[in-house]
Amino acid sequence: MGPNRDFLPRGYFAQVQDITERRRAEADLRANERQLRQAEKMEAIGSLASGIAHDFNNILTPIVGYAELTMRTAKDNPAVKKCMSGIIKASGRAKELISQILTHCREADDVDEQDLHPVIITPIIKEVLVLQKKSLAEKVQLKRILKAEHDTILGNATKIHQVLMNICTNAGHAMKDCDECLLEISATNFVIDRRTRSKYPELEPGRYLRITIRDTGTGMDEQTAERVFEPFFTTKKKGEGTGMGLSVVQGIVRSFRGIITLDTAPGEGSTFTIVFPTVDKPVPVQAAPTDQPLPTGTERIIVVDDEEDILDMTKRTLESLGYSAVTAASAIQALAIFRQDPNKFDLVVTDQVMPVMSGEDLSKELLELRPDIPIILVTGFPDNFTEEKAKEIGIREFLLKPIASAELATAIRRHLD
Repeated sequence: MGPNRDFLPRGYFAQVQDITERRRAEADLRANERQLRQAEKMEAIGSLASGIAHDFNNILTPIVGYAELTMRTAKDNPAVKKCMSGIIKASGRAKELISQILTHCREADDVDEQDLHPVIITPIIKEVLVLQKKSLAEKVQLKRILKAEHDTILGNATKIHQVLMNICTNAGHAMKDCDECLLEISATNFVIDRRTRSKYPELEPGRYLRITIRDTGTGMDEQTAERVFEPFFTTKKKGEGTGMGLSVVQGIVRSFRGIITLDTAPGEGSTFTIVFPTVDKPVPVQAAPTDQPLPTGTERIIVVDDEEDILDMTKRTLESLGYSAVTAASAIQALAIFRQDPNKFDLVVTDQVMPVMSGEDLSKELLELRPDIPIILVTGFPDNFTEEKAKEIGIREFLLKPIASAELATAIRRHLD
């Protein structure tokens, strides 16, 4: 049976559909998934870092305390005083390292404004360039363009120095194989207003300082550039770096209400741009002398901490200042002691993070028994409990570990007097 010639095809039908929006939505979805994975990764690293910071502060507290105690009791032994001074100095560097870890873990909005101070940037840039000149290869030419009339920001001079040194050191590593190399640092002012805000949508209108660090090194491809601010990511060989540098740098910049961006391409070098809001220069204030004797007293103080070394060190420190100190290794034990005679004690010094009952809950119980009892709360990790929350409860003072003897002694007298 042959084909039916009455039904031969006489044309074709084609359908064209525009899937641009669908493709765009799929791309946005993939980008959101990457951001979500990155956020989850950062949250996990932040939790790990906060736990390490808390434990490390607990370790540093007795080290600093015993060193200061020994230093005060060894007035006639210069050798011992020198050794103790070295321990205290090294502990200070360790405390700064912990602060950097916590800076990385905390969001910019969580940084206390009291931790920020006016910092003049130009002298720091000049100092960094002097140090880089000694460490970079001779073939690297250094250039600075400092045109900023307003170069004061709210921040921390040590951390700004760390940010600039870290980026410059990375630049030097990227230029180790080039013949004619250039490392350029510039500082200029600019204003963000309604017309120019589109370039920096995350920043509020105002006056800003732009620091640009440019190198003529190997540069980075797009995939590498997207990951340079991730913790533990590094392009260096094993043993040449930890990968925490630029991650910490970004955390510091954000904590100072700034932003950092990277412009790079393979073979074309890299340019890091840091933008900070500026403030007026501070009026110089004459520094107070630091060799004043510690304030003393004879009052009765109860000290609460679940770390035996911290408990013993604090008791010895208070007794060396003339106080009568009673110790409790837990909040439950402290509450039992206090309930026997609430008027027996003049002040309470308690840790925050303890098993069964925290320092916060202990403070509430103590204030129920005696509303006027002064309480000083100390903690190794401030994000778990804020100073504002402490004041709402009725806690008089909020101190961060490791606590210097002078800091504790001054806080005690401030509330007993």
